[in-house]
Amino acid sequence: MTEKRLTSIWSKVLSVDQVGIHDNFFDLGGHSLLASRVISGVIQAFKLELPVKALFDAPTIAEMAGIITQSQAERVSEAELAQMLCEVEAMTEEEAQQRMDKINSPFPNK
Repeated sequence: MTEKRLTSIWSKVLSVDQVGIHDNFFDLGGHSLLASRVISGVIQAFKLELPVKALFDAPTIAEMAGIITQSQAERVSEAELAQMLCEVEAMTEEEAQQRMDKINSPFPNK
């Protein structure tokens, strides 16, 4: 899915019909101005922030897909941590102590 979306972005920006996942952006005629357009498309499509340098570091669809997947995983982890923090902050002292006792119990499932 990520690779397919990237292929579409690259095809439009580079004005080519087909892009392979291992084709190098710069070998296909890409340059710094087009790199900015690709990154802009990536930011819009995947709702994440990436510097233009990312395309220079990962100039193929396969490499860029890896960076996007990693960025998305990090973002999800941050969201999960934020949710957990909200839950902990909403607990009373007694609820927090009960949870801690359960975690520290030699039989946590009982």
